Amino acid sequence: MARLSDFAPDYAVHLRELPLPSFGTTPWTPAPALTRARVAVISTAGLHRRGDPEFAGGLGDYRILPSDIADADILMSHVSVNFDRSGFFNDVNVVFPLERLHELAAAGEIGSVARWHYSFMGATPPERLEEAAIEVARLCCAKTASMPPCSSPSDRTARAPWAGSPITSNRPASRRPASA
Repeated sequence: MARLSDFAPDYAVHLRELPLPSFGTTPWTPAPALTRARVAVISTAGLHRRGDPEFAGGLGDYRILPSDIADADILMSHVSVNFDRSGFFNDVNVVFPLERLHELAAAGEIGSVARWHYSFMGATPPERLEEAAIEVARLCCAKTASMPPCSSPSDRTARAPWAGSPITSNRPASRRPASA
């Protein structure tokens, strides 16, 4: 993590004076004990499954990744040139620690690993992420199982900006997973 003192003085002043959005109240839900918790990864590393649309800057959408995804099928399309990808290329667990979560579950340290995990593209203005973040929070908190994300072209919606990815917050509610 860079510190303001690491930047040129003019740029540090620019960053310090950037306006921050206000989101009013912040809801809080008490979490269960870790030994009973179902844990999902929510990343801002711009991760997606092989075959899913790449992230585009500033849209505020997300991608869904299953818990049983192979490392070779996890791609990163983060658009920021300042985002360090070296950790991801050396070990996907640096940005998407599913292997560590499965180890923790096997050891009884956490209750279970969620079936679905979520990734945003972090170089996005926070106010553009709010709607999708609320949706992901609802998906993570849902108590019922559901269908996995669709992937057939016949099941896509034209509302998504890249011709209807079924793997984004623009999917019809009837096809979204109801639980993490």
